[in-house]
Amino acid sequence: MVIYILEQAGKDNAWYQERFKDAEREGCNLSHEILGHGITNKPLPKYKERAVIATKWQNALLARRAAKDNIALNQPLYEFADSEFGKQALNKLRQILGKIRKAESDMENRVYFKRQTDIAPKNPDLEKNLNNLINDWKRSTQSKY
Repeated sequence: MVIYILEQAGKDNAWYQERFKDAEREGCNLSHEILGHGITNKPLPKYKERAVIATKWQNALLARRAAKDNIALNQPLYEFADSEFGKQALNKLRQILGKIRKAESDMENRVYFKRQTDIAPKNPDLEKNLNNLINDWKRSTQSKY
């Protein structure tokens, strides 16, 4: 998830930058349209036309503000991801993820074979000592309550 967020930060930042520029250009176009500039042989817009243009202009300004705010929010993460340290951290995280996926794959594909038991030679004295040690350990780990 962290890797995705760091990789996505650059893409998001570029998209918001382009959206900001588009909204800014649209605002400029609409301001010229409301003033009647740049359009040859066309009279100044009437009140209703100006109201429609003004609403479009307001929407463009709101889109510009939203894009600018998102740029400010994403900028620190983008700068970190784009820095040399951030790139090294991202590569390390990818390596860790690769190791985790390899371990998961190994766990999914493993097969258990029944192993032969009781292959140690019989030695009653050592077996008694082993059983005594096991019982002592069990008694020492039991709760007193």
